[in-house]
Amino acid sequence: ALACSICSRHLPASAFHKKHQQPKMSDRACIACLDEREAEESMATCTACAERKPRSEYRKRVDWDHPTCRACLEEEESHLTCSACGERKWRSEFRKRIMDWDAPTCRRCLDAEEGSSSEPWQATDTQAEAVSSGGVSDLREVVEPGTVDGEGSDMREDFARHVESRWAASVHVPPVLWEERLAWGVQLAESIVAAESNGTLDPRWRRETPSREHASDKEAAEVFKAFEDQGDEIVYAVAMEFYDRFVAGVRTDTCRLCDLLAEAEAAGPRSLRWRGAVVASVRPEGGAWPEEVRGSLKPEPWRSDRGAPLADGEFAQFDHDARETIESLLDTSAKIIVKTYSADFWTSVEDRLYSGSVERGSHWQVLGASIRETVGASAGANRTESMNFFADLLGFNDPDPEKWANATHAIWKERFGHAMPPNALQVCYGSGGEFRADKKWKTKMEANVAEALIGALHAGGHQRLASAAAGLCFLSYIATPSAAPPSNWAMAARQMRMVEEAGEDWAESQRSMARLFDAAAFSAEMDACLRQG
Repeated sequence: ALACSICSRHLPASAFHKKHQQPKMSDRACIACLDEREAEESMATCTACAERKPRSEYRKRVDWDHPTCRACLEEEESHLTCSACGERKWRSEFRKRIMDWDAPTCRRCLDAEEGSSSEPWQATDTQAEAVSSGGVSDLREVVEPGTVDGEGSDMREDFARHVESRWAASVHVPPVLWEERLAWGVQLAESIVAAESNGTLDPRWRRETPSREHASDKEAAEVFKAFEDQGDEIVYAVAMEFYDRFVAGVRTDTCRLCDLLAEAEAAGPRSLRWRGAVVASVRPEGGAWPEEVRGSLKPEPWRSDRGAPLADGEFAQFDHDARETIESLLDTSAKIIVKTYSADFWTSVEDRLYSGSVERGSHWQVLGASIRETVGASAGANRTESMNFFADLLGFNDPDPEKWANATHAIWKERFGHAMPPNALQVCYGSGGEFRADKKWKTKMEANVAEALIGALHAGGHQRLASAAAGLCFLSYIATPSAAPPSNWAMAARQMRMVEEAGEDWAESQRSMARLFDAAAFSAEMDACLRQG
């Protein structure tokens, strides 16, 4: 029998490795003690969650005297604390360009702050009532807020001073596809008129109704709001697809796993490059993951239950660690679907997150930020100012001169009408107490009708025209029109505040988007949508 120097037990020679079976060896350890020591050395206690975890659950560059596991780091890096409400929130709940990183403010708090402010040239409810009730025959009689007399500054000049000069100073980014989008707007408007003429498009999208809650004509409200709800969903879905395709350069390709493993090469310390693009994630061609793999790979970071194992059909992130796991657990001759991002887009996300540092971050975090950008773009395309730009491109107009909104639109048309299409589509915006019951109605009437149009197009079998309409909303967000502000005064104010507060960051964001944007491919898609109807 031989004595183990660790457990002090006397054991037969077979309990030791051959090199520990020498009779004169003083520092001898049995196989069981060696395995236990190796297992102990492969574990570390996270300083954040205090859990003891295998070293494989830590990043490669770790301070092992004070280690923090990968899950805790990713949780920390994906959240920020809002300086206004004090809540800890996902980064997606903050604007892309944060002015003060030491005291970030979430999007919700910023929107609330902006919504509470007003422009000196914005109309008051008293002025609006005066115009709509006939007490004022011409807006030129409405001067400074709260007064209705014939003296003082002309509101047209007031509008010019507060809008034209600020817009020209704020928006200084070269237009992207400006002539093309004007032509698409005219072509889409003509297709809408033709579809109504042949009975395939319900014209009830043109007449705005109050909310379902406040409308006295419940039937009309249900039709209009159903169109509006459908349009809202379509804009979100199409904008997400278009951002992935034409900005992020997302593609999916099918290949054998062995080919991916052989051809993939390092694209820095976080990710892998394959065929000129960065590999984001993979899944089996048939969608079904082998049972032994489900708990060993991480799903894409859009899921809320990130600890749950992979489900069939889900993509698993593919980085340096995942490559080793997949190679050891999957049949390398099997076919897989590979999701990639353009290398330029992926690099731009890394630069925004880490400012060129290679010491921080992970593939999971970059992929999460990329997905959040796509989601953010879909929300941006559906913002009221983006929908307002879309309505202006199609020439929405309400000819009733007694409505306050139409009178202000006439002033906008006088100042900026030369840059936009003619009054191609006549609509009927709401007025009266049922509409004013919705406190935000005045700021979103154009968006309401625009969404109803898109929903009606889809309901009438014109899905490609609906996609073209959503494409114009998407383009209005990623490449804001510089020729004119939105025709809704509240939206013009909101857009200018956003631009002015972000300063050069906003302009650089627009220029960066333009560099990544595949304008040629987007144009081809828009032409196809409008051609196919």
